[in-house]
Amino acid sequence: GENGAGKSTTIKLILGMIRRDGGTVRILGRDGGQELSGLKEEIGVVLDEIGYPDCITVKQLNKIMKHTYKRWNEDVYFQYIDRFSLPQKKSFKDFSRGMKMKLGIA
Repeated sequence: GENGAGKSTTIKLILGMIRRDGGTVRILGRDGGQELSGLKEEIGVVLDEIGYPDCITVKQLNKIMKHTYKRWNEDVYFQYIDRFSLPQKKSFKDFSRGMKMKLGIA
């Protein structure tokens, strides 16, 4: 869509990052407002910003995700980390924008 069409706002609504002021949000046929926590297990989004503190590493992020998502798959995560040649011990502050985007996919 064009600039200003509402793409980012829609994604933020779906993720529960902002409140809606009217209407409904349906994802996979379900109410995004009522069933958001379960829906987050079934969707994936890569935002412009990584949203994690600059001081953490890929390994530390894995630990956070294991506690955040019930179905987090550590093996798959590290397969992507290896495929994208991302350093596991380097903090995010030293990642390029492209590296951060790859991390978002992982």
